[in-house]
Amino acid sequence: MYRMLVALHYSLLQKLFRVNFIPMNFKNKVNDLLDDLEVNIISTKSGRTSQGKFILRSLELLKKSAIQQSESVLDECSEPLISPVYLLKALLAKKRGQDTLSLKFFEKAINATGSTSDILRINGDISHCYGFIETAIRSYDKAVELSPLNYQAFLGRGKTYSEMGKVTSAIDNLLQATLLNPESAKGYIALGNEYRNSSMNDAAIKCYRTALNREPENPIAQSALISILELAIPHWHAAMLNDYERTEAFETAINATVKPETYVLDIGTGTGLLAMLASRAGARHVIACEAVEILAETATKIIKDNGFDDKISIIHKHSEFLSIGVELEQKADVLIAELVDASLLGENIIPVINDAVKRLCKPGVVVIPCGATVFAAPFESEKIYKESRVDKVAGFDIQLFNRINPRMRLQTDLSKFQWKILSKPTEIFKFEFPSKKFVPKRHEVKLTPNTDGMAHGIALWFDLQLNKDIFISTSPFSAPTHWKQSVYPLSSPMMVRKNKPISLLASYTENRINVELGG
Repeated sequence: MYRMLVALHYSLLQKLFRVNFIPMNFKNKVNDLLDDLEVNIISTKSGRTSQGKFILRSLELLKKSAIQQSESVLDECSEPLISPVYLLKALLAKKRGQDTLSLKFFEKAINATGSTSDILRINGDISHCYGFIETAIRSYDKAVELSPLNYQAFLGRGKTYSEMGKVTSAIDNLLQATLLNPESAKGYIALGNEYRNSSMNDAAIKCYRTALNREPENPIAQSALISILELAIPHWHAAMLNDYERTEAFETAINATVKPETYVLDIGTGTGLLAMLASRAGARHVIACEAVEILAETATKIIKDNGFDDKISIIHKHSEFLSIGVELEQKADVLIAELVDASLLGENIIPVINDAVKRLCKPGVVVIPCGATVFAAPFESEKIYKESRVDKVAGFDIQLFNRINPRMRLQTDLSKFQWKILSKPTEIFKFEFPSKKFVPKRHEVKLTPNTDGMAHGIALWFDLQLNKDIFISTSPFSAPTHWKQSVYPLSSPMMVRKNKPISLLASYTENRINVELGG
């Protein structure tokens, strides 16, 4: 659930702003383009025309911010004016704050004589910098028409389409830029950004890694890769792997089930830990699938390093895309699917197990885990409440912030806070995996507080049943686990009285449990 929520909010921000990780300073960007223009003028026919010397002189003055002198030099150019002259006139008009005139000159530069592919690309880049998006696209179009191998024109057009929110066009152009100049990191970074904006994290990771292969010290690619890996590999992954209680429980359950003839399917294998436990227990073969590409690649190396590469096959796919006779040579005898978050259902354990059992497993398959029981209780803790809600700060009322701050559940280790449970924990749901007939449910549970107190939220935990004898509890009163507890802060604190019943409203869908208090 953490991964899904972070990705959702990140995706929404990107759609709103469509920004790169480390935007270049605007003034520096324009100055770099002016240098680029100067090089192009000198190296092409434009520099050898009668207007060439005026263009270069005007450029020199423009770089020194001598606007009036730069304009006076351009005025000496005779008609018909060539494309670079209009480009400079557009820049000068923009410097004077004459946006309408500036746009007019950028447009004239597109169809004027002397408009080479590189000049048009620069015209597009500068138009884009100043927010003349449609003009930039027209300029890039003409640049590509004149030279279909101009990778910088494809790069600029792709970035502009990205800013316009035209995802397919952006990806097409940025991909073409990388094909035309595979040694440049810029194209891969821009393409990676677009994939990232579209929540295509695996593709984004590939692009950033390729960019770093080209330029190992590129700070933009380094920062982008770190950020995308934070989405792809949640912060709790190492804590999960170091969770001794979890590993021991799963190993015991696996050892009790796996026999030499057992064919195992492990869904969401991550680093391959549970797959290796199954193989060490004597499984004939383990098929382990992982949807995150970089994790699948890493798991493959870990499996090989530990000597299990002939016993375990890592498949980089979602389980819904696995097929018998393709990835699996037969249906599985044992299904391992540790797809559990702090509130149990957030990693889609119900639909994933139901689908796998129906399509990929033998009748009577042993499923690990095989079920779970969920508990909840109201609690008092102002400290935890303030982790997600605000009231007054420095004498100012800023409660309106709560309206835009989603009341999401928190993954919290209650033992790290001062807190008080306000009623006896109550069982709210019991699940079997697979779910014979899944129906979303909502019901009301009556609770009787055993003390007076201010309810700030509802704590939720579960007992995860691995087989009939083995379970893992995430209760705050049991040994700690990496799951900790799931905390649902109330919209506003609620006073409860000893022995005066209150209502707990509990509901679930395939991938979410929700709880709230009623009077």
